[in-house]
Amino acid sequence: MLQKLEIRNYILIDELSIEFKDGLSIITGETGSGKSILLGAINQLLGNRIDHKIVGPKKEKCTIEAIFNITDYNLKFFFKNNDLDYSPDTIIRREILRNGKSRAFINDSPVKIEILRSISSYLIDIHSQNQNEILSYKSFFYNFIDFFANQEKKVFEFKKMFNQLNQKKIDYSLLKEKKQNIIKDYDYNLFLLNEIKTLNLDSNEKEKLENEYSSLKNYEKIQSSFDELNLLIGSQNSNIIDRLSSILNILKKISAFSSQFKDLDLRFEKVFLETIDIIESISSHSEHLSFDSERFETIQSRLFKIQELENKHNVNSISQLIDVKNKLNDTIESTDNIDSEIDKLNLEILNIEKDLTKEANQIYSNRLKTADGLQNEIEKVFSLLSLNGCLIRFEFIKEEKLNSFGIDNLNVLYSPGETIELKPLAKIASGGEKSRILLAIKSVFAKKNSLPTIIFDEIDSGTSGEIAESIGFLMKEMSKKIQILSITHLAQVASKGDSHFKVIKSSNNGKSTTSIVKLSDKERVSEIASMISGKKITNSALNQAEELLK
Repeated sequence: MLQKLEIRNYILIDELSIEFKDGLSIITGETGSGKSILLGAINQLLGNRIDHKIVGPKKEKCTIEAIFNITDYNLKFFFKNNDLDYSPDTIIRREILRNGKSRAFINDSPVKIEILRSISSYLIDIHSQNQNEILSYKSFFYNFIDFFANQEKKVFEFKKMFNQLNQKKIDYSLLKEKKQNIIKDYDYNLFLLNEIKTLNLDSNEKEKLENEYSSLKNYEKIQSSFDELNLLIGSQNSNIIDRLSSILNILKKISAFSSQFKDLDLRFEKVFLETIDIIESISSHSEHLSFDSERFETIQSRLFKIQELENKHNVNSISQLIDVKNKLNDTIESTDNIDSEIDKLNLEILNIEKDLTKEANQIYSNRLKTADGLQNEIEKVFSLLSLNGCLIRFEFIKEEKLNSFGIDNLNVLYSPGETIELKPLAKIASGGEKSRILLAIKSVFAKKNSLPTIIFDEIDSGTSGEIAESIGFLMKEMSKKIQILSITHLAQVASKGDSHFKVIKSSNNGKSTTSIVKLSDKERVSEIASMISGKKITNSALNQAEELLK
């Protein structure tokens, strides 16, 4: 329940603090006194979109804060899930800056506005004529009926599994689409794969082929160079090996005379041996050097094919080409694998649908059993709200396909009289009727459930006499189970309150301010009398007020 509300620097409110008790609290005031401002501040606290113009004059921010006792609301899970400190007396605060920015707090911990809105739905329900639109939402009535059927958890699990089913159906469609694309590209991918496979590529062969190709391509230049080398090495006038051998013999002779000559001898001997080996290699290459035109064409053709494939697949090496081949191979093999995936997923979908259909039938059966009793309960309240003879019917039409609510489609029908044809509630009921119908439903709900604090915002507007008396009586009955705040213009409703607050607008030096005061018993008689007769309070009005308050 709402225990305390504090508002600072909000439009015409400088500073305001109200303490509420359980039961029925009445809020009254003259038209334009600021009751809508008070309700607007509460809406801001609950997370409504802000307007920086709400910040009072000459101030940097406004603050709206409320203390709620949440002992009976089973909200420990909410605090745990959002990493917040739980307290039976929870403080909700919102600070709104002049630049339009705002900050929200739960028990002094900063929270995102989404979290503020989420917890607010558990704390306060503002019931106004604008809320009558909820009667057009099937989800509202499904939740209402399922609550009384004690199957909220069952329905929650059904919806969870139904969402999983829909996701699997999406996955199934994507797999089927993937298969179509694979089939569509299968022949082309197979051609590309075979084109690469035919070459039987080795990741290291390109460099070897390029070297061999370069040798064959430059055969004449290489041959000419070898001829020249052989001429230099073994010409008639000079033989390199003989001359180097003579040098080595001389160095050996003088090496015995000094260590530095010995070093020269050893160094030259290494050069001599390496030179002989090089000359022998030159001789060998020269002897075996030949040009194979057929081999040249084969290498040239293979390098061309490799280069062509690299360009085709936008790669730079045989290794990358092999990667392309492997990917193509995987794609083609997946054509066979995807069929088994599709079959497996289809079987999962069928099994889930089977389980869901079983659950949905049970949910449907429970709704049918519960609906008649609820219709009677609501119609009993109708009679208290001068909706005598009005009927409400919950019609469940079983369907072939599952939906997010189960296997049925709910029609909420209404008739303003027993002899008048039942028609969809959202279309036939008038605005005043809808307000009372919603009040009747909430009153039935309140008998079984710990609802949040309900604020009734002039839902009795446009009514009077017996209807107003009935609305007040019903609010009084509801307040025995839950906390009710009612903003009203009707004396019949105001007289039913356990406590009474008056919103006052005053002016001082041209500055208007809005405040709220709790009325004493004597002040309450005067306020209700003024609601009956207007500003000029008559003795008759005072007597009526005292009579209403008995």
